[in-house]
Amino acid sequence: MNEGDLEDLDVDGAQVFACMLSLADHPESAQFWWQFAAGAGNRAAAYCLHLIARRLQDCAQHR
Repeated sequence: MNEGDLEDLDVDGAQVFACMLSLADHPESAQFWWQFAAGAGNRAAAYCLHLIARRLQDCAQHR
């Protein structure tokens, strides 16, 4: 994917869609769209992925 391709993407829309999927209890789909948005440079999406990783780490420590 080159720089010009990113201009055609609605990265912020992907971030919002991921949030809606998360609220609708579809975490795997939300994670996909957060990864997509983060890969395109959306810092909020990257932070959401960070929070997912922290939650998984906390769950693993409590086992």
